[in-house]
Amino acid sequence: MKIMASEHAEHSSAVERLKGNKKKQPVRKKNKSPKPIATVKEVKEEKPKNNIVEKRKKPAAFAQNDPDVIEQNLEKEMQRQEEEYEKRSAVGSFIAKTLKVVMAASCIYLIFLIYGVLMTDFVYDKDGAVVPQVLSVEDISEKKKYQIILAQYEKCRILYENTLMLDYRLGQGIEDPLQIATEYERLIKDPADPNNMENLYKKTGAMVVDTKYTQVRELMLLWLDDMGNYLGNMSMAITNNNEEAKQEAVVYRENVYNNFYILTQNIVSLGENIEGIDLYDVKEWAPDKYIDETINGTAN
Repeated sequence: MKIMASEHAEHSSAVERLKGNKKKQPVRKKNKSPKPIATVKEVKEEKPKNNIVEKRKKPAAFAQNDPDVIEQNLEKEMQRQEEEYEKRSAVGSFIAKTLKVVMAASCIYLIFLIYGVLMTDFVYDKDGAVVPQVLSVEDISEKKKYQIILAQYEKCRILYENTLMLDYRLGQGIEDPLQIATEYERLIKDPADPNNMENLYKKTGAMVVDTKYTQVRELMLLWLDDMGNYLGNMSMAITNNNEEAKQEAVVYRENVYNNFYILTQNIVSLGENIEGIDLYDVKEWAPDKYIDETINGTAN
């Protein structure tokens, strides 16, 4: 009986232990964290949300095929191209204006440079180099006054050279003397020749010059008068075979030669102290030298 009681007691204690174990199980459930369950729920809830977002985004990817969107894109592109065109046009216009200004300035500078070269006198320095000659205001004024009488002297010399040419042709005896006689007459009053004797005489007499050149002007008038008499007598001597006219022509020919020499010396004397005047050609010219270098040179 004791054995059975002890076995019963052991059995009871084993049952109680099992009951005790069963009672403790809910405590273990309370200690379990609810986060995994929540996590599962969140995951389950997030998936549909992500799927919904993706489904909404998909149509946006194909929105470019929408006619309204295409029209908006075309308008934006046209506006962008127009802005670029305006920018390029503005840049091109600026460059064109700049080039015009530069070209205009270059042309003005070139004209000024050419004018300066034409108006600048060049002389030889001590070393033989060609250098520009600097003139003061007074020098320029004196130069202009002198050039008036010098220009008229050069016109008289042209008349003298034409006369020397006729004398040379007459002396050659090749051409008809009567034809040469008419050319002597033309040197006196040919309307086609502005440097004929009569025109030169009138213009020299009416020429306004500085008082220091008055005497030279009178010498010039005297020389032109002698030249007119020489040409007239030469034409008469040839045309009429007039011996008296021939002798008169010889006298006036000597006067023309001597008076032109005196005229040249006065021109040189008055101009050699004026800055900016080149008298090399005036000093070097002479009737005999002209014949040797020009007439005889042409004949050869």
